[in-house]
Amino acid sequence: MAKISIIVAVYNVAPYLRRSMDCLINQTMDDLEFICVDDCSTDNSLSILREYETKDSRFKIITSEVNGGAAVARNKGLKVATGEYLGFIDPDDTIDLNYYEELYKKAIEANYDIVKC
Repeated sequence: MAKISIIVAVYNVAPYLRRSMDCLINQTMDDLEFICVDDCSTDNSLSILREYETKDSRFKIITSEVNGGAAVARNKGLKVATGEYLGFIDPDDTIDLNYYEELYKKAIEANYDIVKC
């Protein structure tokens, strides 16, 4: 079980996706799982996700059979998440490399159920 499951709903974001996935793969906290749900992308987003899945076993790639939108994709990710906490980013987001470590520290030290920034 990971400390944090990070869910990313992906749809046609190939120009931004590597930058976003690099922010995840290089997080200072290791005990993470990355659940990427491809929502029937028509560009090469799924191919990019598969590259990261090959590089790092923390990536889980889910593919949708029908485009359902971000909320449906996130819910698919929630069904397979094993983390103590959940995190969400959009596939064109960039985050600091200590982002999830800092959020997790705050949650643990104060016994919070939810932290946000």
